[in-house]
Amino acid sequence: MSRTSVRRHAFKLVFMFEFLHSDIDNMFNLYASNFLQEFDEYEKGIIYDELNGVCENLEEIDEMINENSKWAFNRLNKIDLALLRLAIYELYYEKNKIPVVINEIVNLANRYGSEKSPGFVNGMLAKISSDVKNSYVYSNLSGSDSDEEEDDYFFDGEY
Repeated sequence: MSRTSVRRHAFKLVFMFEFLHSDIDNMFNLYASNFLQEFDEYEKGIIYDELNGVCENLEEIDEMINENSKWAFNRLNKIDLALLRLAIYELYYEKNKIPVVINEIVNLANRYGSEKSPGFVNGMLAKISSDVKNSYVYSNLSGSDSDEEEDDYFFDGEY
């Protein structure tokens, strides 16, 4: 299983949650029984943890989106909203590498969103990622004084 595959399934579940607002355990189990048969329990657990993490931190995540968007929150495209929620969770709570998260989320926006989704999502994540660099996430990196280690966290050289 690739991280890209996990991210794609987590996005779909976050999107579903926007409409169902149901118990995430039941929603996940239904989704898993239909779309995750080839995944083992460990892999399913990773996907579930992403969904659960977004849902548990939804209020804070939505506040970040609201603060960085020029659009009214209720007018945001629901696909874009789900992508942003997942990306913010990964950046702030999982501390994943910024360029990797942005690249893969924009790829998902290209695949599932509207014609304007990739540009909107990329712009929002560029604003939000600059906040990540200045937040507690950046200041708590392994306590190292090495600029090289900090640069590796934010750019892994793949893009």
